[in-house]
Amino acid sequence: MAGCDPTGDRTDEGDQRAVDDAGAERIARLHLALAGGSAARFADTAEIEAAARIEARFPGTGAQFAAAYPFHARAARRAVTDDGAAGVVFGAAGFPGAAPRHREAAEAAPGARFVYADPSGQAAYLNGRLLAGPGVSAVRASVRGPARLMGLPEVRALGSPVQVHLQLCAHYWTQEECLGLAAAYAGLLAPRSTLALSLWTPDGTAAGEEFLAVLAAAAGHPAHGHSCADAAGWLEAAGLELLAPGVADVRTYRRGWEGAAARAPRCPGLVAGAVARVP
Repeated sequence: MAGCDPTGDRTDEGDQRAVDDAGAERIARLHLALAGGSAARFADTAEIEAAARIEARFPGTGAQFAAAYPFHARAARRAVTDDGAAGVVFGAAGFPGAAPRHREAAEAAPGARFVYADPSGQAAYLNGRLLAGPGVSAVRASVRGPARLMGLPEVRALGSPVQVHLQLCAHYWTQEECLGLAAAYAGLLAPRSTLALSLWTPDGTAAGEEFLAVLAAAAGHPAHGHSCADAAGWLEAAGLELLAPGVADVRTYRRGWEGAAARAPRCPGLVAGAVARVP
């Protein structure tokens, strides 16, 4: 019997992967609803209501999820301007956000190319319809199938080195899955390529555990309480070089790649981000 994973894959015998769009879309829409603003236009009523309940119980959560989108935009810009990346793969891209994540990078490096990848057919369609153009394409693919994703013609056409993004998905994966995926990408990416990831990290309190349970119920998928140290461990175990400032609050990654941010009152955790390089 096939096993079903709402974050993107259904695994059959022979490890053949297919997409469970409904589950992937539910998570992507929930993240948009939590981020709020114009980004929430693709969220359904159920996700908007769930996000409102989460924000009421845990004020500041929405701002944390919203900050993940500009973090990935800034990471992409840094990749093409400072790290020599030929292109960027926005994996687990979800639906179009308030601003295209490739825009800053494309303006800074007009020759760079970009791919938006998501297992949801609806998200892939909207990314293609609203974001695709010269140097930008959209594909239906899961980050949980690294070899398939990196072997797609659109991704291969980027050249190398590249930057691959794993946006707001690691908290839905077990520790073993995170270790395995980090190692898989490290083995597939060319030298000087980078991996950019973001995930929710609880603060270790009872409220943090409660938040994970609430998030899991709203997403329809188990949520795991990985720490920043856990995330650093996955990347380092894969042989990747963790770039400064390490695994940190995504709001720390400001222009200039520096700065500090305080956790919002009563927010029992934060969205952490990291960028790591293949030696």
